[in-house]
Amino acid sequence: MRTPVSQPASTSRWKISALTPRLRGVLLGWGWLALSPGALAQQGAVIQSLSQRGADYELRLNLATHWDRRYRVESSTDLVHWKTRWVTAPAQGPSLSVTLQGAMLGAEYFRSTPFDWEELRTELAAARNRWRAEALTSYEFQFRWKNCNCHPEMTDLVRIEVRDGVIADVTRVGTGEAVPRDRWTHHTIEGLFDWLLDRLARHPVVMRIQFDPMLGHPTEAYSDLSAMLADEEIGFEVTGAKPL
Repeated sequence: MRTPVSQPASTSRWKISALTPRLRGVLLGWGWLALSPGALAQQGAVIQSLSQRGADYELRLNLATHWDRRYRVESSTDLVHWKTRWVTAPAQGPSLSVTLQGAMLGAEYFRSTPFDWEELRTELAAARNRWRAEALTSYEFQFRWKNCNCHPEMTDLVRIEVRDGVIADVTRVGTGEAVPRDRWTHHTIEGLFDWLLDRLARHPVVMRIQFDPMLGHPTEAYSDLSAMLADEEIGFEVTGAKPL
């Protein structure tokens, strides 16, 4: 998934309303979208076209973007209630074209913000709360790294034993051989939640997580940090979690 951007881009906001063709042409020619009386849209977006047929419209915007970031485009009629209209693909340059279609209910506001997997972050927090509610400090589970360009030993299926919240033992399931401590690349369940949050904070272009419906711990995950970089994709699998 691209080079991460540490600071999110500021929100851009525009407003459109039913305009006469002549006035709309003037506004578009100046590169502004907008316009209840006296209001101008923020700079940072170029209006490529705005066409209207009855109550329907097609709006084409060119958003200012950061490389490999995704963006959420939302609309509102009252600046209070916002509806997601589009989540963009990762930007492959300093700008990105977006086309929106639909009915126009009077004046309508639009805004764009960096898409940072808000729903997934909320789901992750809820799953972590379920896990913590179990109050398990000593447990075991099977684990493997997957979908990564890493040392073959990292992808071995292992049994991880956690006692009092700390990894006590890691053994290879296939052979029963203990993995030396200096080769541990593993985490407790709490550590896996932290690992996932760290990946989300780096603005991945792809992020998938599945959770155990009862215990809440992640059962499978995959992330890709940049569409333009190779060898930084990685995932994992958790099975058989149970208390000791």
